[in-house]
Amino acid sequence: LLHRLWVLTTSLAKKSDCGEWQWSVCVPTSGDCGLGTREGTRTGAECKQTTKTQKCKIPCNWKKQFGVWGAGYPCVH
Repeated sequence: LLHRLWVLTTSLAKKSDCGEWQWSVCVPTSGDCGLGTREGTRTGAECKQTTKTQKCKIPCNWKKQFGVWGAGYPCVH
């Protein structure tokens, strides 16, 4: 029982040695909206994984939501 407790606390300690994930912006696969990826990194001497890629999505109506439609931004349906 004592050995199991030691293993559990050791693995919890290693998990806490990792820093928080820091994510880049979502980069669309093509164009300026739709499916894409973003890169994540974290620090920590005992971290098994320090980088990873995550799927993400940029809504295709983001320009309209932020009032960017105008000259040079054609409305594509």
